[in-house]
Amino acid sequence: MAKSCELVELTVMRGVIDRFWETGRYTKLSEAKELPINSYVILRTPGSKATALCKHVGSGTLVRINSDSDLKQQRVVPRDARQRVLVDSFVDDSVLLAVGLGAAGTGKTTLALAYAIGQQQKQGSTVYMTKPVVLVHGDDSNHEAFGPVPGGVDEKFAPHLASYRIVLTKVLGKNSKDYIAVMERKGDLQFLPLEYTRGCTFENCTFICDEAQNLSWHQIKSLVSRIGQGGKIILLGDLEQIDTGLSVRDTGLWKLIHSDAFADSTVTSGMMVTKQYRGPLPELISQVDKELSPDNYSEEELD
Repeated sequence: MAKSCELVELTVMRGVIDRFWETGRYTKLSEAKELPINSYVILRTPGSKATALCKHVGSGTLVRINSDSDLKQQRVVPRDARQRVLVDSFVDDSVLLAVGLGAAGTGKTTLALAYAIGQQQKQGSTVYMTKPVVLVHGDDSNHEAFGPVPGGVDEKFAPHLASYRIVLTKVLGKNSKDYIAVMERKGDLQFLPLEYTRGCTFENCTFICDEAQNLSWHQIKSLVSRIGQGGKIILLGDLEQIDTGLSVRDTGLWKLIHSDAFADSTVTSGMMVTKQYRGPLPELISQVDKELSPDNYSEEELD
């Protein structure tokens, strides 16, 4: 069974949830035995608002999660169950590869950077950020833009970092510009072109790759295999917004999360965040896109 990036819903009797909250963080359910390790589950009771948000840790054992306060130092709080699950995959030290799927405005980049900054402040972990440099087009030609742009590496890559800098400003708040400058000067915060990760080993760090839906399997393999001791890598993407002309199933991200190795691993996790908080227009565009391209993907392909 593939490790789903969906939130599995199980219906249980009210007493199961009550005992779960009263007796501790763990419970065992036969219904959960077939779920992959590190799959996330929400328990519900018919006719009641009683719920419990859990992670399957193996053999039907569920551990209740509560990640609401993990990012409060960065003034970021998960706003729904799926965001809480995504944060849990970040803060769980046993998860070394976390995948966050979701459309623009669902908060995945904000949550990832809030976690990474928190780790840097608490443990001194370096924050690395990258993304594939691909122009937004609708055909299948090659739109990698890093090479042709004039200037040095920093000048070429700077326009592609705007999304990261906007989120960092939100996460860091007042005086964020000065704080970012200090972190960059000390090497605690580094923006890297994907091409410049080859031959490196990234240790004691949080490595974030946004727009990962535009990576080929070769690129994902090259990047993830560079993460060393004390490192966690977070891949963020939207499989409905592929700019390379590849089909969903041909992207490296889809191949990764649908592999048996990913499903069976105890160091991987993933979640699709769905609720859009940016405003009504991104949601409108998402709905129109689905109407225009009903056969372009399916929920089964994305899960």
